Amino acid sequence: MPFKIVKNDITKMKVDAIVNTANPRVNVGRGVDEAIYQAAGWRRLFREREKIGPMQRGTAAITPAFRLPAKYIIHTVGPKWDPADVEHGKKQLRDCYDNSLSLAMEHGVKSIAFPLISTGSYSFPKELGLEIAYETISKYLYVSDMDVYLVVYDDEAFELSKKLTDDIDEFIDQHYVDEDKSNNQEVYANHSREFDAAVEVPAEDLSMGSEASYRSAPMADFDGFGIPVPKKQESYRMPSAGIPKASKAPIPEKHTPKKPAKKETIPFKEYKSLEDLLKNSTGETFQERLFRYIDKSGLSDVEVYKGANLSKQTFSKIKQTGHIPKKKTIFALALSMKLSIDETKDLLESAGQAFSPSDKIDLVIQYCMYHDIYSIFDVERILFDKFGETLVS
Repeated sequence: MPFKIVKNDITKMKVDAIVNTANPRVNVGRGVDEAIYQAAGWRRLFREREKIGPMQRGTAAITPAFRLPAKYIIHTVGPKWDPADVEHGKKQLRDCYDNSLSLAMEHGVKSIAFPLISTGSYSFPKELGLEIAYETISKYLYVSDMDVYLVVYDDEAFELSKKLTDDIDEFIDQHYVDEDKSNNQEVYANHSREFDAAVEVPAEDLSMGSEASYRSAPMADFDGFGIPVPKKQESYRMPSAGIPKASKAPIPEKHTPKKPAKKETIPFKEYKSLEDLLKNSTGETFQERLFRYIDKSGLSDVEVYKGANLSKQTFSKIKQTGHIPKKKTIFALALSMKLSIDETKDLLESAGQAFSPSDKIDLVIQYCMYHDIYSIFDVERILFDKFGETLVS
């Protein structure tokens, strides 16, 4: 899990290092800065901050974490939002992430938690701040196995554009199927067809009057096969007024259903063990199909698992042991290789999985593939914004 968005209090993150949005002067600011001082212990942390002295925007420094569950606090000073000098502000924000990650690598940090720097009291636009965070962090994930968390405190830390939100909602509305309702409707439709078939009389044998009389006859409950039968306590005779004397209702021919073709079975006796049976299976395994698609993509293994936001350990488990991952992990791999929807269906099938019209995450993945949204970070952002979930756990 190299990168993940989480909703949490950053002071409670159990990681090697947390990042603090520090004040450029030697004092305690509001928001994240104040919360970290309170959790770590004001006096000892402030003494360390005094040793650092004033800091320039975009720079970073490291101190012990004291009472926090982390080992280190990396202090960085973010830019204030200035609409008149956007490019300078963007560069300073990139420097915050760059310098913090470089410092973390120097100190052997394996896991680090960032707030969304400068998007609080410094008023940096959240959408732009998130874009810069993704852009900078992703470069480090290609050269490091560090786990990086982006910690948001509330539900409105960042939002998708209204256009994208409306498009996704419309796509889900059009394709989402409630399985329970769908099954109920099918059962109801089947009963309706059975009822209609039970009371139907050929039109050529009945006049309108007699058909209406027949359909209005008192009926009892359905029998064991769902067929309505006349009430026994009431005598009922089919009206004859509309039936021609020389004609009789046709007697249906007896239908003998064909016996289903005998399914071919695997001669299990030929195999001494389950392992022997599996070795002789002619089907393509998930592992084989995955690496066939990797070869087709022209990407290296590292590019695939980094692009899928997977750890080296998770990918190695798939490659070396034939482990079949969860559906979300398969989606991440498919996005990394930029597979089409049909190719993703094929990959899922080899793992005994399928797209479900009743799973909204499945629908979002199809939406993203249809609209060429293959960046794992963009997809993670969409899923987190819509459902508070991510692909890779």
